[in-house]
Amino acid sequence: MKNALFLLSCLLILGCKTPLKDSFLIQGNIEGIENDFVVLHYKNHSDTTLVKNGKFSFKGKLKQPLPCTIEFVSSGQEKAFYLENSKIKFIANSNDIANGSITGSQLHLEYLEYKNILNKIDLKYRYDEINNEWDSANTQRRNELELIFSKYDQEILNTKKQFVIDHPGSYYSPIILFDIDWSFENSKEFFEFISVLDPKLDSFSYLIKIKEVFQRLKNVEVGKKAPDFTMNNTEDDPVMMSSLLKSNKYLLIDFWASSCGSCRKENKNMLRAYRKFHDKGLNILSISTDFNKNDWLNAIKQDSLEWINVCDFTKWNKNEIVQLYALRQSSENLLLDSTGLIIAKNIKGEELQSKLTELFN
Repeated sequence: MKNALFLLSCLLILGCKTPLKDSFLIQGNIEGIENDFVVLHYKNHSDTTLVKNGKFSFKGKLKQPLPCTIEFVSSGQEKAFYLENSKIKFIANSNDIANGSITGSQLHLEYLEYKNILNKIDLKYRYDEINNEWDSANTQRRNELELIFSKYDQEILNTKKQFVIDHPGSYYSPIILFDIDWSFENSKEFFEFISVLDPKLDSFSYLIKIKEVFQRLKNVEVGKKAPDFTMNNTEDDPVMMSSLLKSNKYLLIDFWASSCGSCRKENKNMLRAYRKFHDKGLNILSISTDFNKNDWLNAIKQDSLEWINVCDFTKWNKNEIVQLYALRQSSENLLLDSTGLIIAKNIKGEELQSKLTELFN
């Protein structure tokens, strides 16, 4: 799954509802600093200036909003915020730079609005409290906590989708969509959210990425033929996906990783399905997104994966199979018929068992 750190880095690239100007001006007023060097970092760029009597300024131009950090050299304290082409004021105390105020940036206001909405949900569910309770909880309590976490996750997801609808001109919206792209059942539902975005965001890098994912997703939906590929198995022998179709009635392509808890849990369910239906014509091809061979091999052994397993040990953002199949999370699957046609997607647990029983009966 995409983790919280990834989301945080994404949220640093946000947007505004008003047209951007040609340049930015940052004016800083820091109580308690007479003379010090301060550095502005953004993208691959850094500017340095001198703080005199608590005041400093930076000027520049941007093509699109970017995350930035202001670093005070002597103390090492930093302030992260959202840089856009506008006049921005930064006011802080030298003892608490990180909590200084940013004004003049619509980006910052939208970030605070978004953060406040999510914080209210955290408080509603007492998220930190129940999260800390998990390790010491017994089985019964963990079952109860799982239900709470499930409701919490659903409300967070619904809130994020609603934010996109309510803020079609915000650079937050494509960032949020990129983070929750896994939640859309199909490209049609995904496009409904993409289509509400203001055309002024079309050149924004994250919206471009989202549209690329959308196009790839269209190619691997139910009713489409699964793209062929070749990858090495545990013996380092190449396996072509299409070669497994002719000798089987159905092929389940499963994506997983040794570090993915839900994947490992689903392995038990797939093993049950494999042993029940393999002789009737079911085969499974598990494709791992691991990049450590020992971790992969150990997980295969521990989970008794009796079918064909392949992996190319390429990290997620450079993994060709991730791109080819528009993967949004580690745990996904596709069920193919003997012609390679995708007849079902992301069916797991009892839903997988029921689907296979229906097909083979």
